[in-house]
Amino acid sequence: ARMESDRMIEAARVEVRKLERQVDGLERLRKSYLVQMRKMAEQQLSELQAAEQVPLPARPTPIDPAEVVTAEDSAAVEPAPDAVKDAPAPKGRKSTKESWLDTKVAE
Repeated sequence: ARMESDRMIEAARVEVRKLERQVDGLERLRKSYLVQMRKMAEQQLSELQAAEQVPLPARPTPIDPAEVVTAEDSAAVEPAPDAVKDAPAPKGRKSTKESWLDTKVAE
């Protein structure tokens, strides 16, 4: 009976050592993962800081004032009767200001 109990104790000790090694490996993996995550976060932060330092490009200006479409110009063109009943309802009011769509970038 004594030998059987000693053998069970030794088997339990072997199992404990095995589990301790597995826990140590998991701790190393966790630390490695956290280091990788920190490096990625620092890289992204440095990219954001660099992006903040880049000046914005110049805003484009209208090439020819005659090409600018205004609300009066678009109201002068009447859509076909079929297009009117199938067209979705307008969302909001039209602006009489120039749109960035009416401009071209100088090349």
